[in-house]
Amino acid sequence: MIYKPDLNEAKRYWRAFWEKEVLDRPTMCVTAPKDGTEYKPYGLSPAANYFACMNDEWDVHLPKLEASMESTWYGGEAMPWLEITLGPDVYGAFLGARLEARRGEHTTWSKPIWDGELAQYSAALDISEGGAFDMVRRVYRRLADWSENKCLLGMLDYHTHLDALCALRDPMDVCMDVIDDPENLSRVLDEIAAAYVPVFEALYADGRMAQRGSLGWAPTYLEKGRFAVVSCDYSCMLSPEQGRKFFLPYVRQEVEHLDHCVYHLDGKGALQHLDELLAIPGIDCIQWVPGDGQPRSIEWMELLKKIQSAGKSVWIYDWTPEEIRARFRELDPAKTVFSVRCSTQREGEQLLRDVKL
Repeated sequence: MIYKPDLNEAKRYWRAFWEKEVLDRPTMCVTAPKDGTEYKPYGLSPAANYFACMNDEWDVHLPKLEASMESTWYGGEAMPWLEITLGPDVYGAFLGARLEARRGEHTTWSKPIWDGELAQYSAALDISEGGAFDMVRRVYRRLADWSENKCLLGMLDYHTHLDALCALRDPMDVCMDVIDDPENLSRVLDEIAAAYVPVFEALYADGRMAQRGSLGWAPTYLEKGRFAVVSCDYSCMLSPEQGRKFFLPYVRQEVEHLDHCVYHLDGKGALQHLDELLAIPGIDCIQWVPGDGQPRSIEWMELLKKIQSAGKSVWIYDWTPEEIRARFRELDPAKTVFSVRCSTQREGEQLLRDVKL
C-alpha cells in the first residue's frame, strides 16, 4: 500500500500476534504526523459517514481523507483504513430500523419502530433497492475501487442480536421482554442472527477483504480470513443466567463464522459474563472498556492478566506512550496489542525501539 510501505514487515508481526507468538516486542499500532509533511488530520464521525452514504457525498470527503493518510505515519503494525458505516445501529438499519443524524453531531440514533407485544413482530434482512443494506453495499464496492493500493476498508462495527433489537424496539421494552416474553424474544433473536452471515459475506466480498485482508475499528489486521469485532453492549443488563440464554449463544454463532475476532467488553456490568466469554475458544482478544467514570484500563491490571492467563490477548487503546514504556513488561507481550498516537514520527519511532524485549 502507498501509505504503508513497510506492509510486509507489519504482516510478520500480525501473523505472530494471531499465533500468540512474540518476535521482539509487543504488537504496536502507532500513528503520528509524518515527518516532512503538513499534517492534515481528517476523520468522519458516524454521523458524517451516514450523510456521506445517504447523500453520496464521498467526492467531498475522499480527497480530505486521502490528504490525512498522506500526512500520517503508520508505524509498527498500524494500517491505513477507511470506515464505512451508518453509525452504531447500522445492523439494525439493515433490518428496518430508522436512523437519524444531525450534521455536527458525532453519532446516529435509531427510532423504535416496534411497539406493543413482541409476538407481533419478526425480523428479516431488507435487501430492497435503496435500503440501508443496498446503500452500504454500493458504497463498499465504490470505495473498494478508490482504495486500491491506498488503504483497507474496515469491516462494519456490528451491533447484532440484542443491540440490534434495541435499535428496533425501545430498550425498556426489551428489558420487559427478557422477563415477560422469553419465548418470542428467543425467536426474534434467532431471526436477527440469521442475517449475520449473509451480511458479513456480502461486505467481505464487496470490500475485497479476501485479497487485501481485513480489520475493523479494532486495528487488529488479519492478512487472510474473516475478522470482525464481536460485542453485546446490552449484556450489562443481563444476569449470568439470562446471558447464557439470550446473548452468549449468538456470540458463539458469530465467532464460529470468523477466523479471528476481538471481543469488545464494555463496562463493569458486563464483567459478570467474562468467565463465559473466556471459555469461548474462537475469541482471540478482549478489548476491556471500563466505561465512563471508571479508572482507565491501566488501573485494571489484574483483570488484564486474568484475560491473558485464560489464553486470550488484550487490546490496549488508552495508555499513553509514557505508560507503555513504563509498564508494558507487566503483560505477556505475545498476547498484547497496543494502539497509541504519538505527537511526532520521531517519538513514535523511539517508542518502537523502547518496547523491544
